[in-house]
Amino acid sequence: MATPHHGGYALYVLPGLVISGIGQGLNFPSMTSAALAGVQPERHAVAGAVNVVAQQIGASVGVAVMVLVAATSDDRLTGYHLAYLVAGIACALGAVSIAVVRRAPGVEQSPETPTSATRSPATRSPETQTVMTAQPED
Repeated sequence: MATPHHGGYALYVLPGLVISGIGQGLNFPSMTSAALAGVQPERHAVAGAVNVVAQQIGASVGVAVMVLVAATSDDRLTGYHLAYLVAGIACALGAVSIAVVRRAPGVEQSPETPTSATRSPATRSPETQTVMTAQPED
């Protein structure tokens, strides 16, 4: 779809923003779950922080690349089209690489990194047990 120079917001911009919002809404929860999978519960805060920082850096680099690509054209609209084309190609390559590298469903975790659901209270770290059993003082 080509955007005319005097195209309206509702017809040419809003649909892309809605699709982007839906895609991000579907992506971020699964990305956060993947970042926390296999991480010990006492390390979830660090893993979550690394995940958020990676998202922020990725977004910053992505915008910088799109601005760089858009600036290569003398016509601003053509530059925007080219930038979005490059972004679409990058997304497609990312999806293909994830599909190729992804583990098969039903593969069990290694015994070295049990999930919190499979760990008994006796195997949790003393710090976690203290936090979970501490009672407020009167």
